[in-house]
Amino acid sequence: MAGEKDPNVPENKQQSSQARKSGARAEDTSPGRRVRLDTSRMTTAYCNFFSAQQGPEEVVLNFGLRQQWDADDQNLNVSILQQVILHPAAVRRLRDLLDKVMADRAARAAQAKPAA
Repeated sequence: MAGEKDPNVPENKQQSSQARKSGARAEDTSPGRRVRLDTSRMTTAYCNFFSAQQGPEEVVLNFGLRQQWDADDQNLNVSILQQVILHPAAVRRLRDLLDKVMADRAARAAQAKPAA
């Protein structure tokens, strides 16, 4: 599937996902510690739907692709592309990371606005 274009994924999303598939890389997580990410078996999918369920010892995240956008349709058809099962502690770390990413994004957007 490498090099093939997915008709369900916008062109700009395909280009950015291909740029990320550059093999293993290291990423800083804390002072003095590095995590080596092996992306050799990674796949990328554009998702516009997600849901979550919880159990006593896990949280299940489902990511998928919504197939239609008809607001009058009472049924929502979604193809689930990936299911991720996380320990609650990992979910807290994910929440904290997403909060930071969104705060950084909001700060950049605020800086990019022209002064009125």
